[in-house]
Amino acid sequence: MDRASNKQLATLPIEFKLNGRTVVGRPDEPIIETARRHGVEIPHLCYSPELRPDGNCRACVVEIKGERVLAPACCRFPTQGMEVTTDSDRTRTSQKMVLELLLSDMGEQRHTKHNEVDVWAQKLELGLPRFPARLQPAMDLSHPAMAVNLDACIQCTRCVRACREEQVNDVIGYAFRGEDSKIVFDMDDPIQVYLRTVAAVPPLTKDREIELSRHVLANDSQAENAGRELVESNLAMVVSIAVRYGGRGVHTLDLIQRGNDGLLSALQTLSEHPNESFSDYAAACVESAIASASAHRK
Repeated sequence: MDRASNKQLATLPIEFKLNGRTVVGRPDEPIIETARRHGVEIPHLCYSPELRPDGNCRACVVEIKGERVLAPACCRFPTQGMEVTTDSDRTRTSQKMVLELLLSDMGEQRHTKHNEVDVWAQKLELGLPRFPARLQPAMDLSHPAMAVNLDACIQCTRCVRACREEQVNDVIGYAFRGEDSKIVFDMDDPIQVYLRTVAAVPPLTKDREIELSRHVLANDSQAENAGRELVESNLAMVVSIAVRYGGRGVHTLDLIQRGNDGLLSALQTLSEHPNESFSDYAAACVESAIASASAHRK
């Protein structure tokens, strides 16, 4: 008998318990979809069946027997014998808190009413939010044909994922940290600004790279400027590797930073590899640093 592949195993039915009832699911089907097929609604905001799940909003958390923390049903897949509860007191408290915090930031404007947050809040019988609203980004009216109301945005990143991964045009991004985080467009996106900056640096010819490497190895009067030119000419390479590792739980800007650390490390250890092309050696160091950051996050 031929051994089944991992892809074939992922399609085999498994049994697990959902709210005390035995249901049949698949290892490659997220809990939220199995629940939907069996008539169980789980609140969700950032999830869409057509897009890669991110687990950003945490409105879909469920309780799994034996686990300390709640798990996002959009990113979690069932296993044989798993016991999942979607409506326990602990789960409902967490789901309601997420919705209440989001509602508190939405003003009573025409463009903020009758949205998905309201729909789920009504289904969970959630009243008026108890928390004061945070300062919201101003309306963007810079385009003559479009108005962007970021005070109605809950940062689910569905638009970002659709733009980057489905349309593959990367016009919409997600930038900044903490309470300053927001959806950005084109030149407001620091990744796009950085990308345009590093892309403007022309690549080195092979002869120029050899010449610069010799200055660095000799540690002569031109070594510092030569090292800077070697690094700056390879920053675009760092970005290209970081983008390949994106979507695995680590922000792309963090991956770029770790890749830049690897690039600097390559420059500092150039004397240990005098017979190698700097760009080839640096690429290996950069990928190692980025892969390590991505694996550590998992």
